[in-house]
Amino acid sequence: MDSSLCLQLLDETQRPQKITFEPSSVRIRSDALDNIDKMVEVLKNCQHVPLEIAGHTDSQGQEEMNQTLSQLRAQAVLDAIIEAGFVAGKITTIGLGESQPIADNATEEGREKNRRIEFRLRPSSRPSQFSIQ
Repeated sequence: MDSSLCLQLLDETQRPQKITFEPSSVRIRSDALDNIDKMVEVLKNCQHVPLEIAGHTDSQGQEEMNQTLSQLRAQAVLDAIIEAGFVAGKITTIGLGESQPIADNATEEGREKNRRIEFRLRPSSRPSQFSIQ
């Protein structure tokens, strides 16, 4: 299975019911755990694809807190995938906080859309966040 089909299938798995979390928590809601099992089935056919799980938040709260929360939520999804029996050697996580909204944060509907988990191709090389001078 090629990488674009893997991403499409992972997206389709989340479309009917996205992965959600308890408020201000990294605990995945129990009603979203079925999605994890479905994702594992897709991932079994995508083991060769280097993926990144990206966590996003809305703009409510402090930016630094949202950054941390988004990273921890992305990691919680990866942990749940591993717990469900998938060997996730080519999957990494990243927290993007509120930096990439897809909807207006001024409305509850928009904020709900912005709180999301995305699967995407892992960049082949990401610039280091730290530099030694």
